[in-house]
Amino acid sequence: MEYLTRLLLQLDNLPSFKYHSKCERMKITSLTFADDLLLFARGDLNFVDLLLAKVSVFTNSTGLHLNPNKCFIYFGGVEHSIRDAIREHSGFMEGVLPFRYLGLPLTSKKLAVKHYLVPIEKIVQKVTHWSSKLLTYAGRVMLIKSVLFAVVNFWMQVLPLPKADLHRIDSICRSFLWTGDKVASRKSPLAWKKVWNLNRKTDSLWIKWIHEYYLKNADIMQVPIKESYSWLSKKLLHARQLYQELDASHAGRGNKIQLKSLYIKLLATDVKPVWKHLMFGNFARPRSVFIFWLACNGRLATKERMKRFGLIQDDRCVFCSQQETIGHLFFCCIRFRNIWERVLNWINITHSPIDWDRELVWTIRNCKGRSWRATLLKSAITEIVYALWKVRNEIVFGLRNHIGDIDKEIIDILVYRLWNAKKYRKHLVMLML
Repeated sequence: MEYLTRLLLQLDNLPSFKYHSKCERMKITSLTFADDLLLFARGDLNFVDLLLAKVSVFTNSTGLHLNPNKCFIYFGGVEHSIRDAIREHSGFMEGVLPFRYLGLPLTSKKLAVKHYLVPIEKIVQKVTHWSSKLLTYAGRVMLIKSVLFAVVNFWMQVLPLPKADLHRIDSICRSFLWTGDKVASRKSPLAWKKVWNLNRKTDSLWIKWIHEYYLKNADIMQVPIKESYSWLSKKLLHARQLYQELDASHAGRGNKIQLKSLYIKLLATDVKPVWKHLMFGNFARPRSVFIFWLACNGRLATKERMKRFGLIQDDRCVFCSQQETIGHLFFCCIRFRNIWERVLNWINITHSPIDWDRELVWTIRNCKGRSWRATLLKSAITEIVYALWKVRNEIVFGLRNHIGDIDKEIIDILVYRLWNAKKYRKHLVMLML
């Protein structure tokens, strides 16, 4: 393909050859990806003939022939008589715009809203698959992060998605996370919300396009924002003020601005929770971490919370006559309190739980650092919260009539999860003796 590219570049030396109107400034005649080839020329028989002549030279030299049955020719703003002549001369079938290339729609005009439905349809297809309905909360989070967002990011690397489509994708992902379905739902325990160096980067065709048709060799910091600019271009140019603020703050450090600094500046300024480090380096199961995260946010569906929303009338604990709050359920209820003490004693920690707020402070203080005890304690507390919440739900819905040896089950899970990390094995062996 490099040889073909060199042959096509020779067309620039021919005074009779004219580029496509949108490719003339950058002298683009072809784009290649793997064994796919896109050729561009002005809508005239003579120019197309010069282009195909170079392809014939390539065919004679390499023995690689074009398959007319797999080749299509696309026109934009060309008269029908010229279309017929070019189609007859080339032997290619006329294609219909827009057409798909690498999964993206290409057309000579502005894309309509219906053309942006492809990523939404792919996301809906993923979330409505039968296997997706069997996923836990943690599994749904992994699917959203690794698959669904990848579809959106692939499109947004090339095309700016309309705001309406972005809101619809957010709605689908939000509903899938909390309900396992694509249908919009108000069941959301937590709110869903929780640049390129254009002046120097020159190895991207898109960046070259921005320079030729928007910047036009002007300073990016001085280019006015016009109404005719695309949504993405306007957003990038509006970010210049943040860039200048960062530039001033980095003046004494070599005047280099990291992309990370600009990205953090563009993020919403939400207050970071003090317990955020409890979620990182946690060896507990993903489902346990997710439930623990909900508990830290105070969003578990306890009876006190459900009564507050008018969903139930009785907010008494299933084990006693006290009001069922997060603090009472996990730390004050005598049936669960003993489980905490037995698991902590296994870690050689003597501690009696009090209430949720003070226990969270105690957990944050004792889980700092990367020591084996801090890591084990962090994972143990996460697994205990999940196990107690699961037992409580099973008793409420009649799936269990006794608590059982939950502490032994939790210890077995901790040993299994941390045994894969060699640096924790000797400590686990000492605890099991």
